[in-house]
This record gives sequence, structure tokens and C-alpha cells, in this order.
Amino acid sequence: MNQRLWGYEAINGAQDLRLDKKTGSLTPGKEADIIILDATAINVAPLNQVPGAVVSLMDRTNVETVIVAGKVRKWKGKLLDVDLPHLRQQLEASRTISSPRLASSRTCSAAIKANRVSRTRGGSGRPVCRSAAIPAT
Repeated sequence: MNQRLWGYEAINGAQDLRLDKKTGSLTPGKEADIIILDATAINVAPLNQVPGAVVSLMDRTNVETVIVAGKVRKWKGKLLDVDLPHLRQQLEASRTISSPRLASSRTCSAAIKANRVSRTRGGSGRPVCRSAAIPAT
């Protein structure tokens, strides 16, 4: 696939969604999300066909820079403006509440009191914490 086809896909997609005045091409005044990939990494060597390498060989480790609506979000492989310890803590807390196997009775009771989850009986007959947003099966 040549470069012109890549461009047609972007502009035609924007036109189909009626967003071509806002996005779809690298034009001053339009929004753009840009990803810069590392093509020198060993997982894409030898780099014979760029589109094929992007689709078949590259993974998250090849993402070097990410720009979203003009703001750099990742630079030289490092996330910017992200508090990873806080995010990790939030993820751990959500796993504890939403996973029946990992939910302790204290965490479940506290979540029920806060009206964040409801207590139902699972197939085993034991009380199980379930998110109020997820219907009980």
C-alpha cells in the first residue's frame, strides 16, 4: 500500500463521518492524533515492507511518541502527565471490588454500604460482590 492510499483512507474516513472540516488530514487548524513508531527495533528487522511490519510485527514496545490533539502524551517511550502509582492503586482497588474471587468480605461490605455494589448469591451459594452497573447472572 503506498502513501497516497494511507492518506485517502484518513480523509475518506473523516468525510464519511462528516468530520473532514475538523480532522482527516495534516492541515493547520485541524485536530490530529499522531503515533511515531520505532522501526529500528529488532522485532521488525529486516524492515522490507513498512505497512506489513506495522500490522504484523510491531507491538506496544514500538510506540515511541504519541501526540493526541496536538498534545504530546508519550515521548521517547515514557508516558507524560500520568501518575502511574496512583493509577496502579486505582486499578488494584477496582479489581478488589469487582472481582468476586478477590473481594474480601470487608471490602465487599464497605462497597455495599457506599451503594457501589450489591450483594447477591453466586452459583456456589456464597455471597458475592457485584458491581451495581453489571446485572447479576
